Formats: sequence, structure tokens, C-alpha cells
Amino acid sequence: MSKIRVVEMLGEKGLVLPALLNAAILANERAKYVLALLQVAAGNAENPSAGAPNLRAEREACGISEGRLDRVVARSEALGPGVYHIPEAAHLIATLAASLETMLAPLALTGGGFSDETSANVRMAERKKRLLDAIPPIEGDIVSGETIAALTSGRPAAGDGIHLLVMDLHKEINRLQALIAQEEIAGAHGYGITAADRPLIEAFMAGVQQTAPMKFDHPGLATTAARSGDTLLIQNDIGATEAHVIVLRVRGLTAALTYTDVHAQRLRFFQNQLATTGIVWEDLQSRQVSGLGERGSFLCDGWPGGGIR
Repeated sequence: MSKIRVVEMLGEKGLVLPALLNAAILANERAKYVLALLQVAAGNAENPSAGAPNLRAEREACGISEGRLDRVVARSEALGPGVYHIPEAAHLIATLAASLETMLAPLALTGGGFSDETSANVRMAERKKRLLDAIPPIEGDIVSGETIAALTSGRPAAGDGIHLLVMDLHKEINRLQALIAQEEIAGAHGYGITAADRPLIEAFMAGVQQTAPMKFDHPGLATTAARSGDTLLIQNDIGATEAHVIVLRVRGLTAALTYTDVHAQRLRFFQNQLATTGIVWEDLQSRQVSGLGERGSFLCDGWPGGGIR
């Protein structure tokens, strides 16, 4: 979420919403993985089986890198009727809570969506807090069958549950996605794009694709484009590090560029590569984002804008 906060700090909410929606979709998969893992672990603790699934494929698909979770099912054990020791149970509940928060983020940004039901975000947030507060403290990774049932059931005894909340949040996320009309343009993810925007995005992506082989097998270069009023916003995640991002703002025949990086030397290298273009950079600034790297800061520089040629 750090890179999303960087873009938000740069004032580009038109790009933040698509990024939040993409993160929310992945968080939905993480929440479902956690619920499934707890359910499978409890089931295997009751009836141990050498062939019990470890859910590794599901873990990798939702972006969780903690390989130790693949051993949770096999190591779970029943301590008595309806009481289980499930390794990493407390950590899994924390992951679930964080996933729900990520799923709520796009609703919070839009005030509950684009419909007349502007209190949807508040209601969902209240449900999340109430349901998470109802989970008994998990000490020593010991969990009761009642707790697991309350978390995972589609028809919980209390009438509401985490599984139902996950499904309702997923519906809201899908609705928001449909409303902002996502499409793919030359490899970029577009939101609310007009016909006049497409040639500009295609030109940007032609440059990205021309230089993409130079990154070898390093991650990065994911591009998002969004229409925000009279401005076309294009964001490129140059690398996987939290603050390595370019935001290009195009308004009419004027373009302005902001580049952020945690490494001053790399930022200067980028500027030197564009030295012959006539771009004049503003003063280098250091900004703070909590949870970003070791120092919680990134360097930001920008080209205040010029005519498109």
C-alpha cells in the first residue's frame, strides 16, 4: 500500500482509486485464502490425512510469500472436542483483518461508491469492526471450532460473519470497477478513458515497450491511465520498490511529469538521461510516508510542464 500512498500524496486521486481497486481484488483473494486455510486446518486436525491440501497454490496466487503457511494444515492438531492448535492462527487473523481494511479502502475514497447510498462505506466499516472485535483473543495459536465456524460460515449462527462481509465487499468492489469502466490500452490499464486519450496512452506505452527489455527479469513497468476532469493521468510503476513511480499529467497540449525514488543517485541518472530534451526540473524534495522502507521517506522531483510536440 505504500506506493498507493505515494501517489495519493502527489494528489492524483484519479489514479489512486484504480490502484486501490486492484489492491482490493487481491485482498479479497487473501481473505478467502485465510478462511479456507483455517477451515482445512481444523478439518485435518479432527481427521488427520497425509493427503490433506496445503493450499500452496492459493497462497501464491493471492501474493502471500510466507511459505511456512504451507505447513499449517499438516501441523494442526485437536486438543480436545472443538479446540484446535493451528500454527500461525493469530498471524492469519491479522492478515484477514488487514485484507478487510484493504478491501474497504476504495469505498472510503469514494464515500461509499458512486450510488446514492453514500453511507455504504460507513456501514461496511462498522460491520468490520464489530465482527473483528467479536473474535476471541487467540493465545498460543489455540482456536475453537466455534470461532472458525463464525469466521468461515456462509450462514453463521449470529446472522452475520466475516465470510458474508467478504462477499459483500467483493460485490461493492466489482460494482465500482464496472462504474469506472476499466479497459486495456496497449498494455496499460485504463479507467474512464476518452477516445482522445487513447493515442496518447498508446504513444506512452510504445516508449515503455521499446525500453522494457532493459529491465531483464526485474519486476515493474505496470502502467495505469485514468481520466480526471480535464486531465489525463498516467502512472508507471518503474520498479517493485514502494516509491519508484512516474506520474504524467496531460492537460490539452501541456504535459507535466513527477518522478519519485528512494535513491538520489538513480533519480539523478534519470534526469541526466533526459538532459537533451529541454526538460527543466524543479527543486528536489524529500517527502515522508509512514511504513516506506527503512527511513520512511522518498525523493520527489518534477518537470512542471511544457508543450507536447
